[in-house]
Amino acid sequence: MLFETIFVISFIILLSILFIIIGLLAQRKRITTGQEGMVGKTGIARTTINPKGGKAFVAGELWIAVSKDKIPSGSRVVVRAVRDMILVVEATQ
Repeated sequence: MLFETIFVISFIILLSILFIIIGLLAQRKRITTGQEGMVGKTGIARTTINPKGGKAFVAGELWIAVSKDKIPSGSRVVVRAVRDMILVVEATQ
């Protein structure tokens, strides 16, 4: 009886430690949803993108995008920020 009690308590303690470790590792993961998840993703400029706007295909969706520099259609772009559902992009190689 004493052995069974020690075994059960040890099992519960080890399981609790495992859940705590899994929880801590989950907190370190990069955000993958919402606006924060878009930053760093790459895509293709579908139209010319300039400070007034344009269209970019990123993460399987067509987005309105702006850039401080003129980016020609067909160029690869990388998302640097998201403001009010508008991507701020830069040209990339």
